[in-house]
Amino acid sequence: MSRFQSAFFALTLVVLGVSMFLFTAGMTLGTLPVNGGAPQDNQPLDSDDYPDNGSRTQRDPIPEGESVWEDYDDIQDSPRYKDRPGNYQALFALYDFLEGQYQVQPEYRQAGFPLYIGGNDPPIETKEDLETMYKQFENKIRASGRKKKNKIRQFNIDLKEIRLFDLHSGADLPPRAETKLTEKQEVRVLEIRRRHDGRGLLIRSIEQHPALQSDKIEGTLDGSYYWYMLVRSDGVWKVVWFPK
Repeated sequence: MSRFQSAFFALTLVVLGVSMFLFTAGMTLGTLPVNGGAPQDNQPLDSDDYPDNGSRTQRDPIPEGESVWEDYDDIQDSPRYKDRPGNYQALFALYDFLEGQYQVQPEYRQAGFPLYIGGNDPPIETKEDLETMYKQFENKIRASGRKKKNKIRQFNIDLKEIRLFDLHSGADLPPRAETKLTEKQEVRVLEIRRRHDGRGLLIRSIEQHPALQSDKIEGTLDGSYYWYMLVRSDGVWKVVWFPK
């Protein structure tokens, strides 16, 4: 696993781990027997959290071979159900995209189209357009007789901060005082939202990139940010904007 991969994956696992710890701790404290003893009168430890669904009495043991876990009956009725499990899938999609960019020959994993790069470049409209551009680029390199190196591989990545902003269809963007977008960047985001409707996610990061071959450090050293945008389409997160 590369250092770049390890750093981003580690941050994602920390966020996921803390959330799962808090959830599990809350669940465990509400359900484990006190002082290591058995539940009194063989009653459920928290009948509010584990209501009787009518399939058996509360005193009946669960048969061997049957799972002791079941889902909530009413969660699918929530309008938020379609967004589950939240933003973790988006973080993994971004991780996979960045890991693809880190390869000796960069790959555009999890990319959505039109794909926006940086703040000014016109979007790449389709996957076929990207493949055509890539082929032309490779032909130019091939004709030169000198192989290309992927600059990103010279650097590690040190994520100092990552912030996620949910973007819902038809809703206004969060205020710039919160997102820290410049006016020009906000125009870019609005343009992308017009092309990519539905649920989206704006990701702001503060990154430092220490060189592996020298003491050089690049990244957001001047109070600026890196920006990424992902959209959810047909249940899959895709990266549609990333820094140049």
